[in-house]
Amino acid sequence: MKNLHSALCTAGLTVIATLGALLPGAAFAQSTTTTTLAGACNNPTVIPAQGGTFSGTTSGTSSQAGSCGNSGSSPELVFRWTPTVSGTATIETCGAGTSFDTVLYMRSGLCASASEVGCNDDACSNSTGLLRASRLTPAVTAGQTYFIVVDGYGGAQGTFSLTVTPPAAATTSTTTLTGSSTTTTTLAGACNNPTVIPAQGGTFGGTTSGTSSQAGSCGNSGTSPEQVFQWTPAVSGTAAIQTCGAGTSFDTVLYVRSPSCTGSEITSGCNDDACTNSTGLVRASKLTPNVTAGTTYFIVVDGYGGAAGTFALQVTPPAAATTTTTTGASTTSTSTTTTTTQPATTTTTTQPATTTTTTRPATTTTTTRPATTTTTTRPATTTTTTASTTTTTTRPPPVAFVQGMAFSTGQVSAVDVTLTRPVAQGDLLVVWVSQYNAPAQVQVSDNVNGTWTRASGSLTFLDDTGDIALYYRENSRAAPSGMTITVSVSSSAYLQGTVADYSGVAPAGSLDQIVTRRFPDGRSVDTGATAAVDAGELVFAAVITSPGPGSVTPGSSLGIPYTPRAQASSGASFEEDIRSSAAGGQHGTATLSSVTDWYAVCAVFHPYPTTPPVPPSTPTGLRATSVASTRVTLSWSPSTGSVAGYAVYRDGSAIGTTRPDATSFVDEDVTPSATYTYSVDAFDLADDHSAPSVPLTVTTPVASPEFVQGAAASSGPPHLSETLMLTEPVLAGDLLVGWFSQFGASGQVQVFDNVNGRWTRSVSTTWGGSGDIALYYRENSAPAPSGLRVTWSATSGGLANMQGAVADYRHVATLGALDQAVVSDGHGTSASAGPTAPVAAGELIVAAVLTSGQPVFATAGSSQMVPYVLDVRNGSASSDLEDILSCAAGPQQGSLTFGTTDTWHMVVATFRP
Repeated sequence: MKNLHSALCTAGLTVIATLGALLPGAAFAQSTTTTTLAGACNNPTVIPAQGGTFSGTTSGTSSQAGSCGNSGSSPELVFRWTPTVSGTATIETCGAGTSFDTVLYMRSGLCASASEVGCNDDACSNSTGLLRASRLTPAVTAGQTYFIVVDGYGGAQGTFSLTVTPPAAATTSTTTLTGSSTTTTTLAGACNNPTVIPAQGGTFGGTTSGTSSQAGSCGNSGTSPEQVFQWTPAVSGTAAIQTCGAGTSFDTVLYVRSPSCTGSEITSGCNDDACTNSTGLVRASKLTPNVTAGTTYFIVVDGYGGAAGTFALQVTPPAAATTTTTTGASTTSTSTTTTTTQPATTTTTTQPATTTTTTRPATTTTTTRPATTTTTTRPATTTTTTASTTTTTTRPPPVAFVQGMAFSTGQVSAVDVTLTRPVAQGDLLVVWVSQYNAPAQVQVSDNVNGTWTRASGSLTFLDDTGDIALYYRENSRAAPSGMTITVSVSSSAYLQGTVADYSGVAPAGSLDQIVTRRFPDGRSVDTGATAAVDAGELVFAAVITSPGPGSVTPGSSLGIPYTPRAQASSGASFEEDIRSSAAGGQHGTATLSSVTDWYAVCAVFHPYPTTPPVPPSTPTGLRATSVASTRVTLSWSPSTGSVAGYAVYRDGSAIGTTRPDATSFVDEDVTPSATYTYSVDAFDLADDHSAPSVPLTVTTPVASPEFVQGAAASSGPPHLSETLMLTEPVLAGDLLVGWFSQFGASGQVQVFDNVNGRWTRSVSTTWGGSGDIALYYRENSAPAPSGLRVTWSATSGGLANMQGAVADYRHVATLGALDQAVVSDGHGTSASAGPTAPVAAGELIVAAVLTSGQPVFATAGSSQMVPYVLDVRNGSASSDLEDILSCAAGPQQGSLTFGTTDTWHMVVATFRP
């Protein structure tokens, strides 16, 4: 018996096939067989004509190779299939059931010597989340025998899940015009004829199409078609119902009703976004409802905002009692496993038959430890564990540079940068980009993913104009034919930068640390150090220069040399990387061939985790710490586990993420007198999300303090006066407030505008005993439909260096608006002022800072656990203004962090609504 057990483990293939017809509205005939099979050309595993899903493990030596990929050194398993319907089939190893980098090919007629019908290496994601599984969509002929080979790339081997979907059978409709009895059958999937799910659940593939007849309470599903399922569980408890994973191609909304299909939803019975679908985005749905044995539930798979497509619905019933028996010698394991597909009325859309070949710079290594096989059965069955088992472990591929480019243009409003090689699912895309000559920020998007994420630490050119920023897109969607990246700005400008594409990077929370720096007239580029990072991370460094130095030589970080990746012909744009860092703070360094102004970044990204992360726990304590008419601030308690960040949802849709150490979020996209429902979940580097928090409902007030516009400046040479323009209309009753200074002249600073005249002076300080810095405000402003000009100067009329920041607020008290004001001075990388005397909740808090140097960038702080929003700053961050539109009750404090050490002067003021 022991020898027989060893032989079965060596064969290593388990096929799970469900026999019996699945008829619309009919009961499921269950006869399931689990068999250990062979899988060589001379003894292939036979797949029934109706296809199915087959699990197996490749091991041993290679005897076959496909025309794509690099499969000559990997073991393979062979299947034989004779379809009974002609048309386009789908054959794939996609999804979490496949653990290694597969190559899939199919031959017709003979197994070993016939020509291929098709071959594919990478088309979809496997259990690692990377684009390392395969898919074929060949045209097949009824009665023709085909040999399907599951192989590996570059020696890779492991467990897989092979799904074979035959062509859809033709459907004939007969209409009797007169004189006969006509029977009309409603296709399965509607409320009056739902698809029946057996009590033990299963996985169901389907496609939504047509028009909408149902809508859930969450998401926006009223315009999307849906499919309805009916389920009566045999066990009470918590079930799991989800559309997560690569089998779902669109943005789903999932809801459950009981006892009728058109009745009320069950408690917590609707979800929009909870997990990733085939795009890698959190656009699939998951519910974990409490169900009662014998009660009928109607499960509806719907779409968001008109979305429709293919889906994989998985229904897992509550766990029944399980008995585990362990024996030391011979053991017999019997399991009943059901793999179910939707009835034949489902429409399946497949892509045209193509062959994709992808070459990667590195090979995947698969390590197999001898002797462990685990068989798990579910539900209400007996699990038997044998004395010896086999475990297969696949390491994720290392970080690899795929492609990159550098560019520099004349004056244009947009430039398209083309990546000509395929971009794989899960890749990281990153740019360091600038615009000069336009007032707005530079924007980055692509034709596959849409808008990219802008990182912190943006710069301006040395004259405090333009914009220089790092943008990135983690967990990219696949672009087999390459990708077009668009860099744009609101008006004509000079655009330059670099772009890079990497594989093997964490798909979520990938950006670990970033540091930026600008420097006039230099040759040696050094960004300074990031915060300390772990060994093995990706370090991306880039530099933009003006004018171009001619050429750039790569540098090093912590003794590891950078590899140059792309450089513009003049050296005006350059990028380099270290694919596996040493532990510690990283520097972006390089040497320019001639002296010029430079602007550099060093960004560090997490690699894909080498060991499975500890699943994050669900965040708790979600609450609103500030609610204004145009801004809602949320806070929650931190999760445990391997937290890479938090995702925030409004009305079921994701609206943003935070870093792992940030447990607050400001939603600036709300409107007055509106009700919103928020939730938050935690995610790890592998993009596994926790369950969402308990939802929080917030209603914004009809009116509360509102930021309208602002401006800031720091003059160079001494002036008699300085003027800032507020270009948007100023309404009657608005509050105008600013922090103004003069240095180099005698007397106080004085402030006025061209509509209201002189402003009111409040608290003040000096530049170390010289000049004057003061808070000025004008409550109950007169209307200025075309905007207004704010001017300040020294009372002595002398020449002086001028600095200031001003803002316009609405819905503030028109008389006696100023409540508290406190000034502070200091030196360092952070500034603070206060605390004030206690104030009532709901007041407007304004904090502003002026510095003697150029901090380059500034990060807003918080007061009473409510984050500030940095609404106004000049290019060098030497004049900054932040605010809280609706404070928590108590003493208030202004706080802000700089990019460099500087001497600062800060004010915090509170105004009554």
